[in-house]
Amino acid sequence: MRRVTIDDIAKHAGLSVATAERVINDRGNFSDADRDKVTTAAKALGYAGLSAPISASSRSRLNFEFFIPVRSSAFILSLTEAIQKAPLAFVDVDISVQVRPTPFGDGTDIINALDALNPENIDGVAVFSADFPSVQQAIDRTMKRGIAVVTLVSNVSSGCHRFVGIDNMSAGRIAGSLLGRFATGKTGKIALVLGAMSVRDQVERHLGFCQVIKRVNPTLELLPPFEGKSSNNANRNYLSKLLAERDDVVGLYSMAAGNTGLLEALNGIDRANRPITVVHDLSPDVKKALVREEIDAVIGQDVDHISRSAMRILKAIREKAMIIESQEKIRIDIYLSHSI
Repeated sequence: MRRVTIDDIAKHAGLSVATAERVINDRGNFSDADRDKVTTAAKALGYAGLSAPISASSRSRLNFEFFIPVRSSAFILSLTEAIQKAPLAFVDVDISVQVRPTPFGDGTDIINALDALNPENIDGVAVFSADFPSVQQAIDRTMKRGIAVVTLVSNVSSGCHRFVGIDNMSAGRIAGSLLGRFATGKTGKIALVLGAMSVRDQVERHLGFCQVIKRVNPTLELLPPFEGKSSNNANRNYLSKLLAERDDVVGLYSMAAGNTGLLEALNGIDRANRPITVVHDLSPDVKKALVREEIDAVIGQDVDHISRSAMRILKAIREKAMIIESQEKIRIDIYLSHSI
């Protein structure tokens, strides 16, 4: 096969040989339009001699936005950090990612933000939001404008392309199975703490937990769930008051953030009287408590995997490429005191 020459590239690009040579060697002055013509011609002809800067400049670019709840929880902080570093894992494309802290509220803020997106500037969006019908409709409108959408951590009942996160129903079942078995021989109440019933991951965890706990341990009874809005103060006050008023609380399942407040309420309770405790997400405070055996189990999820997976899926949707299902399945991690 004849070797491709600069003359070939210049002719294919419709430029002079001198201009093509400047672009290929990244030397001298040339316009962005000339660069694009030469790189396109070089690719079409199978020429591999472009300089590294020019090769890099010809890579595709994708702009993603991640809507993340406005919270200072350890989980949100670790998720944000994971999102910001995830583009480094992609060698074939330049990914620009913007993390946009957005209040859950009634969904108004995220609806306005989604409706304001310009498909000429944004290629894909990941949404971590409460599950309101109005948010569902905003996601659907965003997709109709040609922007790829995935939901993150907590699903939303819309026509979005994909959900990226653990199976929260299964996570709740695992929590129920663990707590029920740990409480074998005990009779009493189980305290349930969540952030809000408008957030689907917590609703699913609660449902999964309720499905198995009585079957695993029929001597246990569930107290009405407390919606603490993932607030450390609210959770601490609730659990402190509950334990002061009742002596029959033998278990605690926390489905959301705000676990530092729960740990503070448990502090000082001797091990014999401490409720068996299962929580979500291995924050630094939770990890310390688990090692000290002040809590019994933690259900976790890999935020780095979630972040990379969301970007791979958005990229595949945008490029109409295949999604490797096994690669994108987010596993449920289980941590016990001697496993970390």
